[in-house]
Amino acid sequence: MVIPTQNASQTIGRTVDSVLNQTLLPDEIIFVDDCSTDSTVEVIHQHSGLSTCSNSRLLTTSTNSGPGVARNLGWNEAGSEFVAFLDADDSWHPQKLELQVAALLSHPWASFSGHRYLIDSGDSMAVLRYSKLPYREFGLVHFLLRNRFSTPSVMVSRNVKLRFGEHPGVSDDYLLWLRLLARGERALFSDAPLVHLHKAAYGDGGLSGQQRNISAEVWASPDPETIARLHRDVETTKKSFTTDWRAQADALRNVIACFGERIVVVRACDSAGEVLAIRAATILGAHAFDFLAATSSEGRRCYASNVAMHTLLLAVSERGATSYDFGGVDPTTNKGVYDFKHGAGGLDHRYVGEFEFVSPRAFKPILSKLMALRLSA
Repeated sequence: MVIPTQNASQTIGRTVDSVLNQTLLPDEIIFVDDCSTDSTVEVIHQHSGLSTCSNSRLLTTSTNSGPGVARNLGWNEAGSEFVAFLDADDSWHPQKLELQVAALLSHPWASFSGHRYLIDSGDSMAVLRYSKLPYREFGLVHFLLRNRFSTPSVMVSRNVKLRFGEHPGVSDDYLLWLRLLARGERALFSDAPLVHLHKAAYGDGGLSGQQRNISAEVWASPDPETIARLHRDVETTKKSFTTDWRAQADALRNVIACFGERIVVVRACDSAGEVLAIRAATILGAHAFDFLAATSSEGRRCYASNVAMHTLLLAVSERGATSYDFGGVDPTTNKGVYDFKHGAGGLDHRYVGEFEFVSPRAFKPILSKLMALRLSA
């Protein structure tokens, strides 16, 4: 694996820890320092985990040349069957290498693979355990409008001959994926988020760079008024004033009381305690069902809902749920929402008809069933 570094003394320790905590350790760890002016090199040399690691080494560039040059330098030195890349301020899910290597070995026609990611500014990642991941093939058409692979999610076969572009300021990674696919190479994609980006996914200039310190937790006593306010913000943004938010708050209060312990509500807050996003699921036996979601305009700018969704998936798993139903979000008619929920880590899904709270008529059957369960309890 290859880790390019440049003035990363404050984050490289966290990155290295995520590598050394892998369930399948890498054959080699190649650091490439691109003329750091801080103590990055010293931190790498002094890391306690690396001191006993015989398969790690540090390369350096003679002049500051950019990530493309650094990645290529490490890539050319690698001798492993597969090469993975990790930036010096990001971290991996503990099963990242284990699962991705297994996928490429079981799909020998694929030259490289990628997966989804999580974005926030926290130091730790809520960890879901996976046994086997579903993968699907991605072709050139999937990449024509946007980059689908963040570099820390990518693993390539050593047989790949092309390399990253070496022009700073250019999306050298995106260009490489396009060139590979245009030449007939094939790629795998998984919806599991196996990398934690502690920065913007594709640079810090856009909205994705406007990160805040977001934390998420199960909301023991959810406040219907706050949830309703977030829904009102959503309606204002979408210009779809279809419900009265105060009436919705009353309805939410009744529904939450009805579901009791069978509903799990997660809130994502900033460092000041402001609720930026909520997500909720109901649990029936071993199955969790997506229930409702709302994110403020500020929360959408810092990916608060993404953090809340991943925390919710972990919470329902801890409560015995082995599958997560997306609440009937149709991948054809509502692809954006479907992709988000799938990308946040929900692996099992079925289209059973929309029954999120914003659709009361379709929601009635599930509500009736839960009410019956409550009455019989």
